Amino acid sequence: KILKEQLLKGPYSPELQQDVAHIEYQVHVHTIYIAFFMNKEYRITLENIDEIESSLKVALNYFRNWRLASLARRQADPGWEKTFISNTTYKNMRICVGGFLHYCRTVLNLEDPPFFVGFLHSNQSSLEATFSHVKSMGATSPRLYQGAITS
Repeated sequence: KILKEQLLKGPYSPELQQDVAHIEYQVHVHTIYIAFFMNKEYRITLENIDEIESSLKVALNYFRNWRLASLARRQADPGWEKTFISNTTYKNMRICVGGFLHYCRTVLNLEDPPFFVGFLHSNQSSLEATFSHVKSMGATSPRLYQGAITS
């Protein structure tokens, strides 16, 4: 409330501008990773996937606009581009979101689809747990791997 009042009053200090920028960044990171991708309770269905995609696009557009602004300012100050997240992180973020939503649409449109897709399907922890289990059983060859993975 206080922040909103300050912003509506008109020109505000560079410190407040920076604080607002930090909050805005945190909101968009939270939307992508905490509210959705790390939320083990959230379920994607055909009924809510468009709404979810819309929320994620808003967050991704924040990063897109930031990237475009940093590139535009690069001509005046080459160091400005370094204020953006790394290109690899930006690319991976877009691939993660877009790829997972495409996966969800594909799975939910199967002939006999599940009722929902959980966001943790996007998480590799289950794969890592399986490989850890297999390795702990000493299944380091293809022959042993087959036995470990089916046990």
